[in-house]
Amino acid sequence: FIICILNAIFWAIQWSKYFIIPFTVLLAGIYQIGAFFQLNITEPLKDNKSVARDSSLIKVMTYNVRVFDLYNWSHNSETRNEIFSLLKEENPDILCLQEFYNDKEKKFKTHDTLITFMDANKSHIEYTKTLYDTHQWGIATYSKYAIVNKGVIRFGEKANNICIYTDLKIGNDTVRVYNTHMQSVHFGYKDYCLCQILKRH
Repeated sequence: FIICILNAIFWAIQWSKYFIIPFTVLLAGIYQIGAFFQLNITEPLKDNKSVARDSSLIKVMTYNVRVFDLYNWSHNSETRNEIFSLLKEENPDILCLQEFYNDKEKKFKTHDTLITFMDANKSHIEYTKTLYDTHQWGIATYSKYAIVNKGVIRFGEKANNICIYTDLKIGNDTVRVYNTHMQSVHFGYKDYCLCQILKRH
């Protein structure tokens, strides 16, 4: 794009007929320019840390928390607390969590902890797996707005992934929020081998 502009300028200064080539290319691609280059001439939103948030704005956050690093994949014992710190800092009005984990008895009392520091303390949680009546895996939506209705969309009998919807009363409106954790396509070793073979050919 830049080279075409420079070429067009160069040939225009030279009063050359070659000007028509880059000019035609630019004209043909004029509708595609917006897909690659955008100028934002509006005033950006100010950081909500420095000014009070506009009451008409709704802050929505979605986060796959990967069971709050229950199995210590990150090799960092502070991961769960770091996630909590981030959520506390962001303080969303609506929070959608995937791969949610809660332990009703031990240190991973995730739900009890979240509602102590978030404005979004009304919850819709659906568990896809419960073990020993204490360990719970699922999906959760938290809201600072009143929950007036909720439901579940199940993907299949064996799937641990689901979608939940939560109807929230926001002012005079009822807004439906969908929170989904999509199921993996479950590619196996043979699928990846086939992809490598196709790449080579």
